[in-house]
Amino acid sequence: MQKEEIRGYAYPITVGNNVWIGAGVQVMPNVTIGDNVVIGGGSVVVKDIPSNSVAIGNPCKVIRAITEEDKKTCWDKK
Repeated sequence: MQKEEIRGYAYPITVGNNVWIGAGVQVMPNVTIGDNVVIGGGSVVVKDIPSNSVAIGNPCKVIRAITEEDKKTCWDKK
């Protein structure tokens, strides 16, 4: 196969609103990250992450939901 014949393709990722993605995170193709999500640094996201959750690890897994109490104490009150 000649170099000119090689074709690449990529699947998109979808990232919701109000998402924090830590340093060194890798998001694999065709993954959806919901709204209000925190992804811990160094994580490898291979599956969809639901809204309102905190996820970390390799592979990245949801460790807990973000609660209303979290929103009272941890979110910027603009």
